[in-house]
Amino acid sequence: MVLIKQALAQEKGLNDWLLQRVSAVFLSVYLLPILVFWVVHADLLTQSSWQAFLLHPVMKVLGGFAAISLFIHATIGIWVVGTDYIKPEVLQRNILAVFYLIIFASSISLLLILWRY
Repeated sequence: MVLIKQALAQEKGLNDWLLQRVSAVFLSVYLLPILVFWVVHADLLTQSSWQAFLLHPVMKVLGGFAAISLFIHATIGIWVVGTDYIKPEVLQRNILAVFYLIIFASSISLLLILWRY
């Protein structure tokens, strides 16, 4: 039974590691068209040109995936940091709960702002 629990814990750790790496790669790739747009149109950038670019349906869908990726990446990251550096378990749970609420609220806000327009 102990071996099964250890195997499941290792599998979860591997899944978390993989999810965080995939989300980091997606976020990096998502930034590429934004940086290219910025470099190519640097002399003509206006708020309306940014809006037209970022509110294009393709960028809205990619932005939604980016918000989800950021949520996954931040949640796993704060869990790793919290469990590694905060030792009193009650304090650890409370601090992680606060950060999870902040991450969740930020992600929902980002999605609502993105899809509002």
